[in-house]
Amino acid sequence: MTLRNILGGAMLVAAAGASWLLVKSVSGDRPDTAGATQESKGYYIKGAAILGTDEDGGLLYRVEATDIRHMPGENMVALTDVTVRYSAAGQPAWSVTSATGSIDDASSEISLEGEVRLRNESTAQEEPYLIETDTLLFSPRRRYASTSAQVRITQPGVLLTATGMEADLEKEMLQLKASVSGQFSP
Repeated sequence: MTLRNILGGAMLVAAAGASWLLVKSVSGDRPDTAGATQESKGYYIKGAAILGTDEDGGLLYRVEATDIRHMPGENMVALTDVTVRYSAAGQPAWSVTSATGSIDDASSEISLEGEVRLRNESTAQEEPYLIETDTLLFSPRRRYASTSAQVRITQPGVLLTATGMEADLEKEMLQLKASVSGQFSP
């Protein structure tokens, strides 16, 4: 081996080492940027459901939507054409529909907007009733629903309207806030 070959090989090794150091200093010790970019985009699903469970692992609610889009920058999941079915063990079942909605990542509260309809799926002993409003905050874990918007409540022979409402779904207690009026027919 000649001195010329040794110096040439040493220069190639030095150039490769310098290139490696340059790339490392530019990228730093950051994780794989391609993976970070994918993670920040969230996810998008068509025609799917999100299931929520109670403390014991039993099904508490099911959120169905034609479009589900996770938006990690906003800490929420956006929903289109929404149906929520709430059915805690030993409690009355409820269904909620709306045009759009969102689920808060931190609290799992569901904000619903546009032709919101909350219906109790009652037993054979009583007639179901329907609550209609423009917006509704629904918290399946707290078994609670509320709105500050106008509400319309119908049941066979009963029509109630009000501004604002709070509902304890576990106890089936409804509190109307203001401007309450009603019509009752036999």
